[in-house]
Amino acid sequence: MQRCDPKLSITCFARMCMLGEEPNLDIEGVWMIHNQEAGEDGKTEDFPVQMRDHPQLEYMVKRKMDFMNNEEDYNIVSQFFGVHKNDVQSEKKCMGRYIMEAEWLK
Repeated sequence: MQRCDPKLSITCFARMCMLGEEPNLDIEGVWMIHNQEAGEDGKTEDFPVQMRDHPQLEYMVKRKMDFMNNEEDYNIVSQFFGVHKNDVQSEKKCMGRYIMEAEWLK
């Protein structure tokens, strides 16, 4: 989570969480990206240039979410954006797993 570039805050708003129990922890998050740019091939790129060059991009699973019209997407966004600092290392869960850490990128 420390590798998130502050320059991304110009085009992104995100909630990143470390979920699970030791030793099985995963970093997951929901990113809101408001500026789609055309890639070299002329197709729309969903990630800003700063993020396309990020060394962790190959490990990310990206998909466009429609949280206004898709109930499953709405629930995912609600769970991540609804995490509070008091929920960290408590009995509360996000995506069915314990919340070990939670950070905003804004």
